[in-house]
Amino acid sequence: MRLFIAFELPDEMLDALERNLETLNNALGGRFVRPDMLHVTMAFLGEVDGSQTGRIASIIDETASSLTPIDCELGSVGYFGKPSSAVLWQGFNADGARNMAHAADALRRRLSDDGFSFDPKPMRPHVTLARKVDVRGVNLASLDVTCASGTINRIALFHSTRINDQLTYIPIEETIL
Repeated sequence: MRLFIAFELPDEMLDALERNLETLNNALGGRFVRPDMLHVTMAFLGEVDGSQTGRIASIIDETASSLTPIDCELGSVGYFGKPSSAVLWQGFNADGARNMAHAADALRRRLSDDGFSFDPKPMRPHVTLARKVDVRGVNLASLDVTCASGTINRIALFHSTRINDQLTYIPIEETIL
């Protein structure tokens, strides 16, 4: 199974992000993420034997028991990669991003201690909005995006799979902070 662990976003942030998806798609084009797939990845595990999901869920629960909900606000829009084929994302305010990164680090330490491997790139808290976007010559700061605040209080283990040739994220386990 292809697995990842992510923060699930509160409704007020999801509503703002959904409006931003429409605004940005109209302005830029590209392959935009479906609203039901918006999240903040904490750890991408990749291919994992399905029998390990219980162990992973236990690690998430144990880590979450030492965390508190994270108050944050959506921030600016940015991109990764080449400007001609960028991954467009929206970030968070500094305190929220720092607290998310701290929580992800704690989770990753527990995963590593239990022998699980994951993508080792440092976590940069963001929500992926689109892929293959041409941002050359675009002043992203001038785009009209909605910023909402909320409290992140859920972490989920997701199975990433294709259903009818469409990428789908299926929650396997959800933990409340």
